[in-house]
Amino acid sequence: MLDTLGWEKKMSLTITTWRNRVCACMAVILLAGCAVTERIKSDMAVHEAENAYATRDYVAAAEAYRRSAEAGGGYGQYMLSWMYAEGKGVKRDQAEAEQWMRKAADSGYPAANFTMGVRSLGGVGEKRNPQAAAAYMLKAAEGEDEVAMFYLGLLHVYGTGVAADAGEALRWFRMAKAHGYPVQPLLLTEEGVAAQVKAKPRAVLGDARKPLDRKALVREIQGQLNRLGYPVGKPDGVAGSKTRAAIEAFQRAQGMKVNGRTDNELLEALKRAK
Repeated sequence: MLDTLGWEKKMSLTITTWRNRVCACMAVILLAGCAVTERIKSDMAVHEAENAYATRDYVAAAEAYRRSAEAGGGYGQYMLSWMYAEGKGVKRDQAEAEQWMRKAADSGYPAANFTMGVRSLGGVGEKRNPQAAAAYMLKAAEGEDEVAMFYLGLLHVYGTGVAADAGEALRWFRMAKAHGYPVQPLLLTEEGVAAQVKAKPRAVLGDARKPLDRKALVREIQGQLNRLGYPVGKPDGVAGSKTRAAIEAFQRAQGMKVNGRTDNELLEALKRAK
């Protein structure tokens, strides 16, 4: 005689299992769909903000950046922070600026992590915290921020926030160089870096404004590349792989030495180009 009760129980368990799996899959799909929708909202708001900013309609730009920021866009959060810091389109508010910069860093935006790193290192709007600075710089470097790579090298030379380590310092200096940062030749050799570590230089890094000046240079270069039809996306001061590829394409087209470097010589060439 067939065990119909047992068979029905097994079928019920099987149906329940598949139902649970289908529900789980649907939940994943819905969550993914929500994330995509938020990303689209953020990107559309950024496009609107960039157009408004270009025409100096800072009020409209700030409002669009806010929509991007509230949708979780790291770039929107970063730009909204600067709008508050500079009082463009909104009332100047350092507390709001700090809040949005932190959110942008938490979102993984490289330039925001770099900025937080500099502030934590120099106590600019932050309590000095070398360990936090090193962590922020690492996140920025992992996002292809070449200035953060250079700073990580310095942190390992000075033993600031991390252990003094000539090998790690050399690795980051060479990575910064490969990404276009003008690293001194002395810092690209084992002997040179080892000598710097051994010298035990002061543990406080130099003027925090210098790397921010570098960011401004890269942003201007990115803007010029976009103008000339070498799209790099939103100018953010991070010379990532897309920016380097555009620079190399421009240099080849102009008959220049192809090195992908972001420097004043390149900027002047871009400004002269039509």
